Amino acid sequence: REDLWRVVLQGPRANLEIPELEFAIRPRDRRRVDTVYNMIASAVFHLGDHIQKNSRAGAISDEEVTKICATIDALNVLLDCEHPFTLVIDDPQGVSELKPMAGAHVGPRLEAIEEGPTEEPEQPGQDC
Repeated sequence: REDLWRVVLQGPRANLEIPELEFAIRPRDRRRVDTVYNMIASAVFHLGDHIQKNSRAGAISDEEVTKICATIDALNVLLDCEHPFTLVIDDPQGVSELKPMAGAHVGPRLEAIEEGPTEEPEQPGQDC
């Protein structure tokens, strides 16, 4: 549970990914500093707001609403820390940080290009 209170310094081009849900939190136009808990809670709020605004206008199908609600439920389960999950900071600029770093895994991200795999800057990740 204490991992939810780690502070993330999210770079302006960094995505926070939760692979277990195939979910990513994209940055705004500038750096963002907040706890893991608050970033996930903010995503829940914004997804709910998106449903509310677009349902009234008829701009979103019932199937899309169902899928978004399932994602909201899954994110809320993460906030309850019922199951461990992985948080990957994918930052092509390498300016993002996680505080405190103790217990977090930091490693290179490998991606294939035409000549073969190359390494990108180290990416912190954590388990809840």
